[in-house]
Amino acid sequence: MASLISALLLFGVSAVADDKQETLKQIESHFAEVPAEFNRYRDVTSFGETLSGTKLPQAAIDEEVRLSEAVRAAGLVKDPPEQVFWLCQNALIFAPRAGEQLLKELAEGATTPASIRHCNILCLTAGKSGERVAVGQLNSKTVETRKAWSGYLQSHVILEESAEPIMQAFQREDDTDVKSNLLMALGLLSGEPARRFLQNQARTAADDAVQAAALFGWVESAGFSGIEFLEGIKPVGSKAEKEKAAGLKYLREETSAKSPNGFEVSNDAEFVARFGDLKRSPVIAWLEKKGMLEDDKVRNPGKLDWAGKDELLTLLIDSKAFGLEAVKGALFQSVNAADFDRLIALRTTAWYSPNTYSRARTNTTTILIRHAGRTPASVGDRLSKRMSVKFHREFLFKAVEFVSLETGVPINIDGPGLKMVGVTQNQYQNFALEDVPATMVLRKMLSDYQLVLVVDEDAGIATVTSKAAAAAKKQKAFPLDPAPQK
Repeated sequence: MASLISALLLFGVSAVADDKQETLKQIESHFAEVPAEFNRYRDVTSFGETLSGTKLPQAAIDEEVRLSEAVRAAGLVKDPPEQVFWLCQNALIFAPRAGEQLLKELAEGATTPASIRHCNILCLTAGKSGERVAVGQLNSKTVETRKAWSGYLQSHVILEESAEPIMQAFQREDDTDVKSNLLMALGLLSGEPARRFLQNQARTAADDAVQAAALFGWVESAGFSGIEFLEGIKPVGSKAEKEKAAGLKYLREETSAKSPNGFEVSNDAEFVARFGDLKRSPVIAWLEKKGMLEDDKVRNPGKLDWAGKDELLTLLIDSKAFGLEAVKGALFQSVNAADFDRLIALRTTAWYSPNTYSRARTNTTTILIRHAGRTPASVGDRLSKRMSVKFHREFLFKAVEFVSLETGVPINIDGPGLKMVGVTQNQYQNFALEDVPATMVLRKMLSDYQLVLVVDEDAGIATVTSKAAAAAKKQKAFPLDPAPQK
């Protein structure tokens, strides 16, 4: 009987091993036919292609979904061969749901430095869901795993929602290195809960290294406004003493009320000199058309208007961030809180096909994200948010309410103004638009009825009224994007 059980167990182990080998062979065969984005630049240095221009055929995407499920079913998620990470990379790009499911299991199974490095790249590729996976690894029972992932978050955390689980992880953590990494990660966030937590740890920490990390995080988070608090801190050891001195020097010399965090981003003239003639790049072609590759514009960039910024971000995202170096200074002057999600998408696509520029682009986009999060958005900028709508016999007031909720802009309807042109709030809306600025949706709603949008930036609101009513009140209509032709 014992020998029979042993034989069955051996058969089961052998069957699992066969499943793994067969799945790996299928992955290798797949990548013999289609490119693995992870390796797109491993052997070549040709830049300028776009995501839309290199999208896989649907049959290939379906196969990657099937292979992702096969990997999970075969248990090929614990420190697997690198082909499995290539598969996850492609899935995250072309079939995100399948890629995210596989990434979660790969991260949980990663124990070697090589596997964790691969998962770090995959988390950057996954964007918001990738950060959630990274935060989840703080629950690992292995201190080395927690150390590795807290180190990742120390450099890459961007979501305010991550603050609470990071603070909880700190409270239950015993390892000093992990605690220090977590405090420095909180310094990248600008929310009040993270800032108060850092402040409390800077005051009460008894461990020298932990207090030093809290002071570093405080300087990063509070910026110029944190000088007075930092001056009043009594260091508990030499590391904290050194960090306090360095922090005060930085805040006094590099920050100001106008530039509270000392962020400074300029265009890369060297990049422009090298790639400025790469006309097959949509970003380079756009910049040339706008005259932004001229030496003076490269060295002294101006602020982009919201329409130009929207167009540029769309091109940069589709170009997997290629060309960012040529325009990052102008973007730094132009982005605000309304651009937060699109900047995350830009940082994400920089890792779709990892190359020698990806890490620098991550650093740049992280600064842009942090700067945007600290820069309030105007009504006009919030109305540039991209959205998709499908209205069928929807009342005008309900359609306007939808746009208001999506953009965060309070939009009133001037009933008496509408009556001046014989329009009511119950006019039916019947149209669909996909991934367009909210201004285009509003234009489609209003233009047929002689209606306009009036924006009050000081009050932070907008109002739908008639052209006649606006003219009578000497109000200026806010420019709206032309609606697509039927």
